[in-house]
Amino acid sequence: MKFYLTSTVTDFIDAPIALVYSFVTDNSNFQWRKEVKDIELLEDSFIEYYKAGGHTLFSNIQKIENEYYAFTMQHKLFIGEWEGKFESFKGGTRIYFQEKIYIKNFFLRLIAPLFWNLKHIQQNYIIALKQEIYANK
Repeated sequence: MKFYLTSTVTDFIDAPIALVYSFVTDNSNFQWRKEVKDIELLEDSFIEYYKAGGHTLFSNIQKIENEYYAFTMQHKLFIGEWEGKFESFKGGTRIYFQEKIYIKNFFLRLIAPLFWNLKHIQQNYIIALKQEIYANK
């Protein structure tokens, strides 16, 4: 059985579900994400290149307009899965994001929970997402 680092976050964004979903799934509009240098769009996948160096390949699993978005991740250090669920709630959007990663290197897998805070990464993404949505609402 593989040991995954897993993090789940839920939040509320005071904006219509279609707007929230479009920001999360539009990989050509990434400039609001401060850690991303560039995104290369492929047929059913995309590659994120990071300002600090390195890149990750994301392959789309499923998209259900304004409801669900899921993809796999491949990086030199890990593989993983991400899913986002979206629901209308009190005039805005409730989001549920879950990320699971499997560290490939055994030693790194042992110490990863000490330095790899997925929840913090997800929370930073949501903060930036909200800022961008509220600025474009």
